[in-house]
Amino acid sequence: MFLLRRLVERAKELAALGYGYLQALLGFLARLAFPDEPFTAPVRHNASILSVVTFNHERRLDRALYHLERIKAERNAWREENPHRFWPELDAESGKKVIWAQVIKPPPASLGPIAGDCIHNLRAALDNLAYELAIRHYRRSPLPGRFNKRSEFPIFGERKWTPRERRDKIGCIHPRAQAIIKRLQPHNRGNGFRGDRLWQLNELEVVDKHRFPHVATLNNLSALSHFEPGGIGIEEIETLFRYFDESAPIAQYPAFDSTGAEVSVDFKAAFDVCFSEGVPDRLLGNSIPGTLEGIHRYIVNRVLPPLREFLTRH
Repeated sequence: MFLLRRLVERAKELAALGYGYLQALLGFLARLAFPDEPFTAPVRHNASILSVVTFNHERRLDRALYHLERIKAERNAWREENPHRFWPELDAESGKKVIWAQVIKPPPASLGPIAGDCIHNLRAALDNLAYELAIRHYRRSPLPGRFNKRSEFPIFGERKWTPRERRDKIGCIHPRAQAIIKRLQPHNRGNGFRGDRLWQLNELEVVDKHRFPHVATLNNLSALSHFEPGGIGIEEIETLFRYFDESAPIAQYPAFDSTGAEVSVDFKAAFDVCFSEGVPDRLLGNSIPGTLEGIHRYIVNRVLPPLREFLTRH
């Protein structure tokens, strides 16, 4: 009973963070754990919490979250092994000290496949959502003819969809739900479409179809704590390479201050794992767990809420 109570409490925490689709399961577990107690939970959508129906897109999102947690766990274990070494070098020509970093132990090879699994489940969650919206509105499963094979959640960045593309992909969905999906399209951002989470997900899925995402070390100079002696400002610390595979100069700063005294910088670098070769330029050097968590959060908080009512209509 104690374990069941803990599970309910954890589900409450996730529901409060916006994972509204867990509320049905939460209500079911609560009735098992607390048969004599009333249960309340924040309601974020129109579906009844008494329903224990789980949609396929929800299962996909849960699976993506599982892989994301694995990525974080492996990254954290790698960090604890102190996989890098640092040393300063004086650049006589520029008069600056250059901080070099070398990878002693590269990020785990397993991170690429795990990241690929997370990406695939995030993209598949959207396609499952589109299909579930279609069969809910059309009231028939499977969908008729070509719609059954061509149904998917459209993502268009550089251009708008054509009428035929809209019809093939989401033509069986409620017209108002189609309008919502249209508003979510990255191309609505104009030249800023590459910053859209849906566009990033779609591009990562295209890469993953051909090879695992390449994982590199991300340099994040998070704390340049103090200088000895004083005499230069934080703005004079220049980051060089943000990500690298083997070794690279990661920062530089003046070797001497205005009085001629040698400068010593006490710093620490919080290394992460990032996307490297083969991904769109917009994603180069981006934290893998940070990017995938941002995409997951965008789907849960921005894509699902306005479409949920079309899954619960009768």
